[in-house]
Amino acid sequence: MRRSSVATIVVLVTLLPGVASAAPGDLDTFFGHDGRQTAFANGAVAYAVAIDHHDRIVVAGSTLSDHPDVALARFTPGGRLDPTFGNGGRVVTDLGANDYAFDLAIGPGGEIVVVGERSASETDRIFVLRYRPNGSLDPGFAEGGTVIVGFGRRFQTANAVALTAAGRIVIAGSTSNGITSRSAVARFLQDGRLDDTFGGDGRVTTDVSPSGEQLTDVLVQPDGKIVAVGWAEGSLVPAFSAVRYMGDGRLDDGFDWDGVARMDVSVGSDKGFGAALQPDGSLVIVGSAAANGADEWGIVRVGPHGHLDDTFGRRGLLVTGFGPGYDEAAAVVVQGNGKLVVAGRIRIGANDDMGLLRLRPGGRHDPTFGAGGRVLCDFAGGSDAARDLMIQANGKLLMVGEVVFDRIRRFGLARYLSK
Repeated sequence: MRRSSVATIVVLVTLLPGVASAAPGDLDTFFGHDGRQTAFANGAVAYAVAIDHHDRIVVAGSTLSDHPDVALARFTPGGRLDPTFGNGGRVVTDLGANDYAFDLAIGPGGEIVVVGERSASETDRIFVLRYRPNGSLDPGFAEGGTVIVGFGRRFQTANAVALTAAGRIVIAGSTSNGITSRSAVARFLQDGRLDDTFGGDGRVTTDVSPSGEQLTDVLVQPDGKIVAVGWAEGSLVPAFSAVRYMGDGRLDDGFDWDGVARMDVSVGSDKGFGAALQPDGSLVIVGSAAANGADEWGIVRVGPHGHLDDTFGRRGLLVTGFGPGYDEAAAVVVQGNGKLVVAGRIRIGANDDMGLLRLRPGGRHDPTFGAGGRVLCDFAGGSDAARDLMIQANGKLLMVGEVVFDRIRRFGLARYLSK
């Protein structure tokens, strides 16, 4: 994520008018240099963030080169690169192909699990890596800390990972023969072996669509059920999707009757990218929604049984944007007061900025946050995009993604006040 060379960064934050200092939605100036930080000055993109029990921040993504590698960075709670992790706070892992890390999770002992796609010339495979807290690969996990696995088709990817209460690793993504795709979920034991109590061999595929589909986020409920969200095509037009599995990998017929829910957010292409569970078991999904010919932020809430929650937005659906350009929501968190905070990408003129939106529990914009519930962040005049979002133990909001500085894409991170 962020990097220590921020001392020379000129950063612009664009807030809609009328924001008081030290108010909810303001940058936290106690973080990094001025609320923001970057990492990997030679080029990298960040996709995910997790926070360990010492409140240290770990960010995962990939380097930018002819052959991308897995890239990790760890920061202190105050936003400085952590010198006790890897090489000056950074770790790069080469799996011998084009390696893209898309998500991570941190276990109770500080172990870091990273998942993604190992792309070679003829086929793509899923990887699962486990690192020790110091940033070295864990030799007690699979083959030297690395698992490479597939679902029997030519292409597959893992976009998301979650840990169960027992420490098992759940991953979600897709598998494809190059023409059609299927939603894919796998579960691993703590030692890296596939868990054969899940789906018979540790792997389950679900055909949500006759053509294209993708799982982009995965959550483990307190009762052990697994919820994976993403998108699936109907008549070649994508819509939000959610699939819920029992602990043994069977579809849960208590979730929208057959374990699978599809939600048309707008007329046109809709894709879900991130999700969060609320304490009552409701599921919030965010992504992009086609609206009047322009993509906006799409937000959906379904109840514990997979049906749209008509107390949220308009019959469970909300489409909102920052302007006429291409906007896309990527992640969502639920605050202790029930408010939702969504992070994503906002098109401003020719460039993209990071954006935050806070909603009241019923889906209305929260006027106490930023300007009318919204905050924009432009790091240095280039195109930026938020990919993930977390709430730290102190309640502050941590947004990560990719930013452009000196014409180079880097890990970017910004922290905001939320009270």
